[in-house]
Amino acid sequence: MVPTADEINELTPLDTAIRSYVQEMKMKAFLGQVDFADDNVWNDYLKRLDESGLPRVLEIKQAQVDRADAK
Repeated sequence: MVPTADEINELTPLDTAIRSYVQEMKMKAFLGQVDFADDNVWNDYLKRLDESGLPRVLEIKQAQVDRADAK
């Protein structure tokens, strides 16, 4: 799957933001500062991922898969 230049330009900042947030939350979980077993914490985590652009990342990745499958 080869991304287009436009996809790279759009994905780069989204990927950076998402990875940073996931790393932050993993560290907080490791340190016992958050508990993902708590539904409110988990739902907030998912909401923040959505707000960070995860749905758009998945759309772009799916488009790449679809292009690869069409070949």
